[in-house]
Amino acid sequence: MKTLTFAAFSLASIASLAACLTACASASSTDPSVGSVAAAAQADPASLDGTWVFAIDASDVAEPVRARCATKAAGDAAKADACWREIATQAAREKIRFGKDGAGRAVWTSFGMEGDKEEIFVEVPVELGADGPGHVLAKIAGKATGGMAAQLEKANITVMRIELVDARTIAMNDPKKGRLVYTKER
Repeated sequence: MKTLTFAAFSLASIASLAACLTACASASSTDPSVGSVAAAAQADPASLDGTWVFAIDASDVAEPVRARCATKAAGDAAKADACWREIATQAAREKIRFGKDGAGRAVWTSFGMEGDKEEIFVEVPVELGADGPGHVLAKIAGKATGGMAAQLEKANITVMRIELVDARTIAMNDPKKGRLVYTKER
């Protein structure tokens, strides 16, 4: 695995978390159904349980990555395609997971795979709650651990908003990288 390229996507995940948490920290939902009788239509935080694979093709970062590959290939379509395939393959190794720790608390984990071995970038306890139709808020509820935990803590973030696109897709918005999409691992 090429660490620099792969790290760019793990940083994208952390940056997305940081941006989402920062943006949502002081903002309340503008969704009129939050706290109303329409709460039954709100997203179920349990829908996040499981592992989610970064879907670069469906994410806003795909276009600039393809452009960078095209520039690097200097007009050679085969080289540009090979560059894209290499990056897309590496990006598919980046995942996030929502699960429970030994104490039963919800935990968000960002990690990469090298074969069957996980490299934990960030793992942090979160409190999950519905935030209107199709959205869940994840509030930081403890100390982050992992190789990039210091970056997460340095960002001074407290909450992130996650869109439940459908039963197999979630998305988070990053102000620098745009929409980052993840699909449920089978």
